[in-house]
Amino acid sequence: ATRGAKGSDPHRPPTSGGPHGHSQPLTRDKEDCTLPPNGKPEDLEYLEWRKRAIAYAPKGPPLGELSDDQLRSLEAEKAELQDNVAKYLGSPEVLNAVLSPEIIGALMTPEADWSPFIRGCLKRVQDVNALGGPRMQIVWWGSVKSLQRLPMWPVDRNHVLDAERLLEQWAEEMDEKGKVNGRGFCISTFSHRWERPGFDSSAHPDTPDHKKAAKLVQYGEFGTCPIFEPHHKFDYYYWLDFAGIDQYDIRNKQLGVSKLPAFISATTEVIMYNSSTVDYEPRAWTRAERALGFTFTASPLFVYMDDNYPNQHLDLDHIISSNPRC
Repeated sequence: ATRGAKGSDPHRPPTSGGPHGHSQPLTRDKEDCTLPPNGKPEDLEYLEWRKRAIAYAPKGPPLGELSDDQLRSLEAEKAELQDNVAKYLGSPEVLNAVLSPEIIGALMTPEADWSPFIRGCLKRVQDVNALGGPRMQIVWWGSVKSLQRLPMWPVDRNHVLDAERLLEQWAEEMDEKGKVNGRGFCISTFSHRWERPGFDSSAHPDTPDHKKAAKLVQYGEFGTCPIFEPHHKFDYYYWLDFAGIDQYDIRNKQLGVSKLPAFISATTEVIMYNSSTVDYEPRAWTRAERALGFTFTASPLFVYMDDNYPNQHLDLDHIISSNPRC
């Protein structure tokens, strides 16, 4: 089974002329990292050195409709990609790559060297990209702050980063302890249920007041992780379905969905967002994301986030009693 990145129909052609400019041709040379679909330059100085890792835009218009031959070809392509992903996730290299208590203990010390962790993250992302299909794309928390909303691929492509190239740039910028500007590196999978699902341009993962975006900005600004407090803070990057899976091109969308388990495996942790306005826990996709995160991310611990974050103390007993089907 496939999904349209939580809320959109993978077989439905994009609606032209919608609020996101669906009818605009999506073309850009690799050297040009400033032109959005409207052709006007954007101020991307907030990204600083991260600008060198802006994801390359797709060339040519999105595929809104597929012929019978193209659909058959896509099904074969998906099957091959899913097989590659399954074999990779079942390999000893992946199953044995965990942060053991000994490794975590060493990283908790004030003078811990995080550079081997950076090399491991880069190797994992490189391996995931080598499986075929779309490359892994992530969003810096500072981009969510700049936009004041969740970015969408490919419309907001200037604010979406290629994970492999970002880690390469991080390796160039980091100090002898593997940090940049005093912070370590972390990619978080954002597991959530779409607030406004649908099959047209009105579908959106967040509320009209962008409550999820606001929480992710706060999480990034704090930069904290309870395991590594008080000695280490982190520069957070998010794998978001809205930005990590193509929302326009049918082929790229379905291939991105097929590759979702591999994308999750290349992240450090899973943030689960338990919204009060949609039912997060019982949805099959969100349960699958948590199962994948527990099995394959570097940290088996979850980050729990809801509408009260960060202003209310977390009451685990209340959360469990409120979600009896969990």
